[in-house]
Amino acid sequence: TISEKHMASYLGPYKMGKEVWTVKQGKKGILYSVDRLVPLQFLPVSKTHFVHPVLDMSVTFQLNEDGSCDSLIFKTDQAEVPAKRCQPEPDKPDRTPIENTPST
Repeated sequence: TISEKHMASYLGPYKMGKEVWTVKQGKKGILYSVDRLVPLQFLPVSKTHFVHPVLDMSVTFQLNEDGSCDSLIFKTDQAEVPAKRCQPEPDKPDRTPIENTPST
């Protein structure tokens, strides 16, 4: 299991290409989402590595020298895409409540 401290350090927005993806805490791991898609759930397999339970996808959080997360790598069977942590946009509030997101 992942400590609450580590889990909390991963949450928030990440810039991937021109889009901002958001990492939220799910019931069993993390939820990775962007406005145009249903959130994807990823389950922890280590302190920094999370995998999708069905699809060939993973999220690996990158830690800097002081141990805080400043980026992630989203990996599919076709590509590895880096995403940098960014600040939330004030005019785009988070509109996806965790309790209404799918479990897979």
